[in-house]
Amino acid sequence: EDAAVGIALSPHSEFSSEMKDNIKNSFIEFTNYLTDKGHQVIYFLFDRITGETPREHKMVQQIFQGVKHQERIKILDNNLNPGQILYVMKNYCHAMICMRLHSAVFAANAQVPFFSVSFNQMQKGFMELLDQPELEMSLFDQFSVEELKAKFEYLIGRHHEIKNKLSAKRKKLRNL
Repeated sequence: EDAAVGIALSPHSEFSSEMKDNIKNSFIEFTNYLTDKGHQVIYFLFDRITGETPREHKMVQQIFQGVKHQERIKILDNNLNPGQILYVMKNYCHAMICMRLHSAVFAANAQVPFFSVSFNQMQKGFMELLDQPELEMSLFDQFSVEELKAKFEYLIGRHHEIKNKLSAKRKKLRNL
């Protein structure tokens, strides 16, 4: 499988060092899992677009240093504009893992099946709005490498159905 899997992280400033380390280490292992299965992985950085300090860049660099197959990892430049990010998602990503609400909105708009690792009510609410609450994983009570793998396999196993649901919801949301 040569399809790319996109990942957008959000090491929020309010997270403890322990939580940030757990996210980093979990995504090193999850990225290795994806590349071992033959996937390319694209890390999307949103921190410059949103005007935040570059915590994402730092964490993604640490993940990159820890993975086995660096040649299968791409880190998208922070200087891309929203249209370019949407283009990459739509044309290169088979699936997305979204820890940032912005990335979930982009993935839904690009009709790329995704699941959300949520740390606030907005992300949970967005997944409910899309009628896909089963594709939301709480960072605080459900997050683990095993859960990332399980959600990913669920997503891939229902890829066509989820893509169709996103397409229908996108049309409805655009008409609001």
